[in-house]
Amino acid sequence: MGSAAAGLRILPEPSALALGATLGSGFAGIDSHYRRLARANLQLVFPSWSDNERGDLLRRSFEELGRSATEWARLPSLSSHEVTTRADLHGLQHLEEALGEGRGALVVTAHYGYWELIPRALSVALPASELTAVGRAQPNPFLDKMVTRRRSLGGVSPLAQNAQAILRALRRNAAVGLLADHYLSKRHGGILVPFLGTPAWSNPGPATLALRVRCPVLVAHARRIAGNHHRIEVESRLELPSGGDRQADIAELTGRINEAIGRLVRRHPELWLWCTHRWRASPDVASDLYPSRRRGRASR
Repeated sequence: MGSAAAGLRILPEPSALALGATLGSGFAGIDSHYRRLARANLQLVFPSWSDNERGDLLRRSFEELGRSATEWARLPSLSSHEVTTRADLHGLQHLEEALGEGRGALVVTAHYGYWELIPRALSVALPASELTAVGRAQPNPFLDKMVTRRRSLGGVSPLAQNAQAILRALRRNAAVGLLADHYLSKRHGGILVPFLGTPAWSNPGPATLALRVRCPVLVAHARRIAGNHHRIEVESRLELPSGGDRQADIAELTGRINEAIGRLVRRHPELWLWCTHRWRASPDVASDLYPSRRRGRASR
């Protein structure tokens, strides 16, 4: 993996991006499990589409994933000036206003476009503010080191998925970035909330933390414009519910987060990572939706 990343760094960037797209598309062709997984999700979300339409979207999605992975491999070589030339920021005032209230801000995003560029771009744009990025520890130590290094660029502070650490950061008035489109099982605290029109086991953590400290919640996303140029947008804050029933408020805010991410996916579906178990164990989805790697049956 290290040698592959090094190879992508030394190529001229246009060649590296083209190679990344080819590798991404090739991965979809080689790994039948992830291809079937993505096709199952596309069938669920776009049932009226033809097989050819879903197949074309799947190809474009894996190509974009390959391009983004290429840019991620090259990220440490970028100066702050180079980041500003390729990241067209919109809505930064929403985050500045949120941090001006002194309660921190949760900046949620998804596996959508070149999501790893967002914290780096925001850190360049807001050098006086503390920005953190929450991420899962990777099981491979070498990969975990690579991820941590890239998430630490430009003064961004990586945070483990630990509620107390996140609360401390918010109370320091930090902007805390996290991915909010993961499947989370009921056994691990997931709650059933609609996503793209179908109930999905979702992580209530962001909503729980935001409601505990009443901090603003904003959605940020990145979309490739052309070549290595991306539009990064910070949307206006989501309304925090205040119904008085804690569990109901958490479910309502989680639903608003899911709805905001779902709008992005429908707008540019080729940018989302489709090969996930997002609707696993949903009561509205057939139990055999997801193929297992070995037998083609539902994953467990």
